Amino acid sequence: MDLIAKKALEKLLRSAEGAIGKQNANEDLSGSARAIQIRFSPASFPDYLNITTHAEKTSCNASLRLAERDGAISIHWDSRAGSFERIQLIRLVNGDSLAKVLGVTPRWDAIGTAAAAFVPHLQNHPVLSDVLDAWSGGSSIRSTRPDKKAIQDWLDAIKVVDICRDPSKDKRTDMPIRRLSTALFYDSKRIAAIAPLIDVLTQGKTNGLPRDPEEFFQEMGLVKYPPTLLMVASRGNWSRMVVKLEDDFVSISAPYLGFHPPSIVGLNFPQEPITLLTVENLTTFHEIAELLRIPSDDGPVLVIYTGGMPSPAWRRVYRMALSSLTEGSSVLHWGDIDAGGFRIANKLAEDCDQCERRLLLHLMDVLPAASRKSLSDAEVASITAICIRHNWDAEAKSVEFHRSAIEQESLPVELPTIQRRAR
Repeated sequence: MDLIAKKALEKLLRSAEGAIGKQNANEDLSGSARAIQIRFSPASFPDYLNITTHAEKTSCNASLRLAERDGAISIHWDSRAGSFERIQLIRLVNGDSLAKVLGVTPRWDAIGTAAAAFVPHLQNHPVLSDVLDAWSGGSSIRSTRPDKKAIQDWLDAIKVVDICRDPSKDKRTDMPIRRLSTALFYDSKRIAAIAPLIDVLTQGKTNGLPRDPEEFFQEMGLVKYPPTLLMVASRGNWSRMVVKLEDDFVSISAPYLGFHPPSIVGLNFPQEPITLLTVENLTTFHEIAELLRIPSDDGPVLVIYTGGMPSPAWRRVYRMALSSLTEGSSVLHWGDIDAGGFRIANKLAEDCDQCERRLLLHLMDVLPAASRKSLSDAEVASITAICIRHNWDAEAKSVEFHRSAIEQESLPVELPTIQRRAR
């Protein structure tokens, strides 16, 4: 096929894909007021007018006349230029015929194939309807467009999410991500390759902020390796805070202790108010562990490292700890001041709500001495929505005013005070 003719037909098909759906792709549109056409003018398609030789124009005209013979288009000729000499415009007659002439699958067919594949999953994943709508309008979702490979990628992502959400799954243990990937797809890196689609499915929206895969994988219970839950207690309370294992009791002694989450079956705390603080980052956890070795009159303190976004196995132990607290105990979280940090806090707050506790935030409303970056409008909106949900007014106002991302490690280590806990 002549290259200029092919370019014109491809442009016509793109217009058709943007304007018509599968239900009317075969309609005779040649005389319709909604006719899809390309005028061979300097503004619409200058390539045709820029042809310099008679042979090239004859070749282009011949290719387009073959497309007309196949029922794909109609051609309107310039009568002043002589018979079949110069084309004024081409108009779509049949979308499927045009796609066949070009040897491609039209978007409406690809959307139909995707819709049929997604139907069994729409109830559990309604966001797939938004994916189909975006594809129908010519947009991509996380770099995917409607083709065979993309459809299979989405189906594989659905399979991963459904397995992680299965109510019968043992919530005490997390799954090594590469082992699950190999079991499902015979490819240890397959789940990582479709991470952006898993992100969309777990958020339930196509326009959500892209998250770091490690964040939502851990939220789903998919981990690189089985995690160790780290705990540290304040000096003078080491023997009073006890972790009950399946066949033993272990005091939380200095400098800190690590546990395999599934092995923990209970927690025994002093029968007095204590401070339970969760910490997002490992460096800060170790610094707090050193600080807690200094004698203090502030009362019992227990600090637990979340390891970033806490996994289901970690959260099971966290809820166990919340349920073991006495009346008057304080529950706080300290994490990064960014969208990810507040998403972590949101998950912990959900567990606190479930256990009839209120989560407060520690040092997440501070002035930015050193900022990693400025927060985008979307990030500020996301953080604000979380803060409104949990009545974190000071944090919301601080983020809206400063609009700065602050890493936890950039702040001096400070334990919660009685005044801060009383907010």
